[in-house]
Amino acid sequence: MKFFLFNISEVSLGSERASDSGIGISNISIPADKLCNITSSKGFINITFDDAGIYEESFLNIGEAREKVNISVASKEGEESDLITQILEFITSEKGERVLKFDAIAQSSSVRSSSINSSSDLRVKVSTVPVSMNTGNMSVGTEKQKFQNTIAGINFRGNLPSLDFNHEGLTQFADGAEVTSWYNAGTGGNTYSIASNVNDPLCETSAASSGINQKSVSLQFGDSFVIPNDFTVRGDYTMYCVLGVSVRSMVLYGDSAGETMGFGGGLVSGAIADANDVSPKAQSFTVRHSGMTGAAASVQTDNTNDSTVSYKWPDYYESEQDVSKMDVDIWIIRRDKEDNMYLHNRDGDIIGFIAAKSLKTDDTLLPSSSGRTDGDLLIQELGTSGGVETASFVYFRGFISRFGVIPNDIGSSKAATLAQDLFEFYNP
Repeated sequence: MKFFLFNISEVSLGSERASDSGIGISNISIPADKLCNITSSKGFINITFDDAGIYEESFLNIGEAREKVNISVASKEGEESDLITQILEFITSEKGERVLKFDAIAQSSSVRSSSINSSSDLRVKVSTVPVSMNTGNMSVGTEKQKFQNTIAGINFRGNLPSLDFNHEGLTQFADGAEVTSWYNAGTGGNTYSIASNVNDPLCETSAASSGINQKSVSLQFGDSFVIPNDFTVRGDYTMYCVLGVSVRSMVLYGDSAGETMGFGGGLVSGAIADANDVSPKAQSFTVRHSGMTGAAASVQTDNTNDSTVSYKWPDYYESEQDVSKMDVDIWIIRRDKEDNMYLHNRDGDIIGFIAAKSLKTDDTLLPSSSGRTDGDLLIQELGTSGGVETASFVYFRGFISRFGVIPNDIGSSKAATLAQDLFEFYNP
């Protein structure tokens, strides 16, 4: 028997068995006799396999189907047909190698017409969610299912957030008006609705100013919101936010004690961030949770450590501060059941990973120990944490249109799908 072997990335804690978004699968091997068809597009060939997914059968709604396993392989330009021929020769030959390998880690393959230089040259989809046969997009289910899973234009596919501040909650405010309240559309309801602010956050309706195609809030020098009733998640969670023009260093959310804070801005030491204990750093993923007073856990995103994708942000800076050239910034922050931390960008790629450092891994840790990833996610403030001193320049400054928390880790694939859905909806 002959096999295809696709190595997309190094195996990591973010590796998954299946992926509707194409994010999360590190490697996959499929028997050659499962090949269904091969088609080509400019620079790629697209291979479809029968009976290669993780489900044998399922009961679907009318008009839905589960996609077969699809893998796209980069080809040298103009040699797409040659690459298909070489694969067919491998399958039909009775001699030679028994495994046809495409390896993005080693940047090599068994066939000369392929062009495998990075993980983006191998696109793998092993579907778990059915698609609509009319549109080819992932199905949102029946009208009832769509209604039950959708909040403000985003279908959460069964993973509804407890906290969700979105553009629809800004309907009552005109352009330039002070935003004095923000309704929580999540399952936590009005208990966590914002009813007070600090200074004067302003409503913004123009995408030309914010970089977002929906209403947003401008948080500038010292502006923030107060979230009532101590919104708390113990254990794993998924957080998401939609940002427009914003500064590099930022404390976007936190608690009144200055312990919980994230998700960028550099190393924070001490219970409250002030100008003396903050080291602003561009391209950083930085988090800390309630009860922790040591230096925050932090990692740079502009590298490929731990099988992550190198990424620079915010997009406003990467677009040379021209709003018309930028795309909206989407962020998904996850903590899994083992207290590992992940940061996804708008493409769904994992761009930051912080290995667990918690009482689960070391029972001698103290609240003052640096880099801890455990503790409750306690959110009492949006736009700052513990009254971060303005002199530190790590409080959030920019435009925000959506912020929410799902009280469980939805995994790499679903997080990537959520990021892509948010980007499609909010990008100008």
